[in-house]
Amino acid sequence: MKKSLKIKTSYGYDEISTKILKISSLFISSPLNTYVIIYHFGGVYLDRLKYTVIKPLYKNSGRCDVSNYRPVSVLTSFSKIFEMVL
Repeated sequence: MKKSLKIKTSYGYDEISTKILKISSLFISSPLNTYVIIYHFGGVYLDRLKYTVIKPLYKNSGRCDVSNYRPVSVLTSFSKIFEMVL
């Protein structure tokens, strides 16, 4: 987890950035591993980890034109970790 996760300050609806997860990785890695093992083999993926925040990202030209924006989905940091692990 620690090496492959990009350090970013952006966050999803849970307001936990990957930067915070990297800083606290020594403290959360053991409980996180237990959670992954239990729920992976049980076939359960919590609905809250599927939530995303959709933000408009400016592309080019006039900022008043709606077609000059594209939607970007921002997942929770824990969701990103589980996608890498599973």
